[in-house]
Amino acid sequence: ERWPHLDEDSLWVLKGVTGVAEDGDSDDTLYWNDPRFAHEHWLQNGFVHIDSMSDFRGTSRSEFRNAMSEGRSVFMYRGQGVCHWHYPFNINPDELTNYYKFPVIISTTCRTISGGQDCADRDWLFAGDTIQPVGAVAFLGMTTVRVNAAIYRSKIARGFIKAVYANGERFGDAVESARRYLYEELHDMQDYYGTIAMGDPAMRIWTSHPNRIYVEYPPMVSIGPETLRIRVFIQDTKTPVENATVCIMSDDLEVYTYGQTDTAGTLWLTFNTTHPDTLSITVTGQNLIPFEGNIEVLPSGVYPYPLSLEAVEVIGNFDELLNPGETANLNLTVENLGNEAGANIVFAISSDDPFVEIVDSLDTLEILNAHQTVTLYNAFGVTISPDVHKSRQFDFELTIWDTSGNSWQYPLQLTVYTPTLEKLNLTIIDNGAGSNGDGKASPNESGEILFELVNASPTGLRNLTVSVESESILMLVEPNVIVFDTLKPNDTLTNELSPVAFRISPRAIAGDTATFQIYLEGDGGSYTYNDTLEIRVPIGATTDPQFDRSYGYWAYDDTDLASGRAPSFDWFEIAPPGPGELISAITDEDADTVTLELPFEFKFYGLVYDSIGLCSNGFMELYHSTYRFGDNGPIPSTGGPMRLVAPFWDDLDPSLRGDIYGYYDAENHRVIIEFKGVAHYGRRNVRETFQVQFLDPQYYPTSTGDGQILFLYQSVADASNCTIGIEDHSQTRGIQYVFNSDYDIAAAPIQSNRAILFTTDPPIYWLTPSMSLLGYTVEDSIGGNGNGIIEPAETVRLWVEFQNIGGDVDSLWLTLRSEDVDVELIDTTTFVGDVQS
Repeated sequence: ERWPHLDEDSLWVLKGVTGVAEDGDSDDTLYWNDPRFAHEHWLQNGFVHIDSMSDFRGTSRSEFRNAMSEGRSVFMYRGQGVCHWHYPFNINPDELTNYYKFPVIISTTCRTISGGQDCADRDWLFAGDTIQPVGAVAFLGMTTVRVNAAIYRSKIARGFIKAVYANGERFGDAVESARRYLYEELHDMQDYYGTIAMGDPAMRIWTSHPNRIYVEYPPMVSIGPETLRIRVFIQDTKTPVENATVCIMSDDLEVYTYGQTDTAGTLWLTFNTTHPDTLSITVTGQNLIPFEGNIEVLPSGVYPYPLSLEAVEVIGNFDELLNPGETANLNLTVENLGNEAGANIVFAISSDDPFVEIVDSLDTLEILNAHQTVTLYNAFGVTISPDVHKSRQFDFELTIWDTSGNSWQYPLQLTVYTPTLEKLNLTIIDNGAGSNGDGKASPNESGEILFELVNASPTGLRNLTVSVESESILMLVEPNVIVFDTLKPNDTLTNELSPVAFRISPRAIAGDTATFQIYLEGDGGSYTYNDTLEIRVPIGATTDPQFDRSYGYWAYDDTDLASGRAPSFDWFEIAPPGPGELISAITDEDADTVTLELPFEFKFYGLVYDSIGLCSNGFMELYHSTYRFGDNGPIPSTGGPMRLVAPFWDDLDPSLRGDIYGYYDAENHRVIIEFKGVAHYGRRNVRETFQVQFLDPQYYPTSTGDGQILFLYQSVADASNCTIGIEDHSQTRGIQYVFNSDYDIAAAPIQSNRAILFTTDPPIYWLTPSMSLLGYTVEDSIGGNGNGIIEPAETVRLWVEFQNIGGDVDSLWLTLRSEDVDVELIDTTTFVGDVQS
């Protein structure tokens, strides 16, 4: 609560999990209705992701483990379970990697809190250590063991959800509300007393995204009675915060006062101090990141303190904002925080910023009474340089002194505003020749780009010029210039009437990012506005191939039609009544391996092998097996299989159901391995049928001599927690098609009748030359006036610049043509020669 972990994935607090372990009887209705009740409340609170898991729906341990490791703020378990939950939720929390992303556990089932016994509560709350903190932050559970008690546990679960997510109650209060709800509805005392919570009862549970707050309060007070105004705002939006709890206290508790803010985010607190001290001020609230600060209790004397610095334009556009090129007077508001009056006080302002000139730096005040607030109008004068191009804060130092020899220094800031144009939307219209029109930029595609910009600033412009260019070798754009008469605050601009023509290089790879620049220039009245936006265009779609740049393997699935290499789903059945042989060494084993000889040599990532190690968990290794487990990992990674070929690496169990077959198809020069109806571990009715085909390099040659590998999927039941791809012998290179539902940008979802081909042959368009005109220069020094502009009666030369963004070009010739009757072409052809990619 004090320091929520928001660095990597700030939305984890808006993600939840419900788990149901069904009994196969009437209680399952209650087990499922409680998660639906939770889902409804979570969605009303803005949750962005909810996992609904269950045994009967095929959830695996790895799926549940991965979700909790990723970070979830709450988990509700419904179903049977004495001491521990049932499959697939009976994982070891010490194996999680949810560092600092601690969930609240709702475990309304039999005795998962059991005092000194190592049950689910201790497993989750005691998991990890200070170096690797994992597990959960709080646990709501039962100490009772009962039959036919699902209805009672349902009341506890729903009462807790409602108390937290509808009423915003703290953890301990919500537990008590759940117990009272059970008693009021069913008058059951056994689970009223048997409902126990472990965790901090005062803890606030995140029910929406945590907000940072800005707290406005005097940093100093004088000895004696004080009444302070505290104001609390959401930091990003400056929205007042109602019902924030503010506490001011001293270490010796001479001062201890608290209260809650009103609808305006304001609270007045009164207290009395008798000696100099440092008070603590703490502000907390529902979904607020706590604020902690200090208030200094000053000894008797005069203490002038600046409250605000306001700019009033003298020369400028008079929009009540300070802009570049403007001159302004500054009004200074000060308060005497001391209990004595000050006389003949001098105020001086200075700044080291080279873009500000202080034209009036001094002001004086004859008298400043104790606790008096005074505004010094036109206290200072400043001129902002017109060369400031972006909104930013200017730092000043205020020095105050009086005739008694006292002096004080304070930092002050002023904001200078310019327009702030940001990308709002980007639309790809891939309607060029050979493009597939899927709204994504793929290699060798062309079309138009529409962009929408928004002015996220309170100031505007006149005569805004928008110019578009690109220096990216991955994407060529046609230079474009658009002029807008005015740009007002919060205005949106679009190039809908003047789209940007683009073309993606055929040498681009799915996953690359191309860029183009938008140059902005406009009239701010007192300054010229200039800025540059870099727009990033992701390249790739599921209809593109994957590429391992570190070696040269490609992965083509059956949707990659534009590549010219897309495989077709051509299933050759080798299981009975087909010609394949049962691989008896592993077909009835869980997590076992066997080595099979290949009838031909097979080059893979530059090394030649004549055997494979086959594992019953849906993967194989060239040469021999080094790993046999179903705890699939990402590609590449160390510690798992080596020389990996993974058509479906998951926790499979052919001993439960299904068989594994092998066959050498001599006629078609290929080795086929088939997993036929193989079950997932613990899930006999969830079965997979797929093949791996190793193609003989002598008959299926590639540009590098490396072998080709084909994956075919006849029937897919659950591919949500598998790894598919290839990896080299060093475990540092490979292609990850998918890992636990995390698909590559170019990977089509694994489903029945899917085909994937791994080869070192590039796409057909990769080899196609692609010449693009970058620009031209007019030279008229001999046959004209030399001004570089084509004019009537002149003879000119054209210098053209091209870029080859495709394959190599042999013996390139350029030919110039024109159908204009007013143009006479004198020299129309030129030889360039060979042009490399």
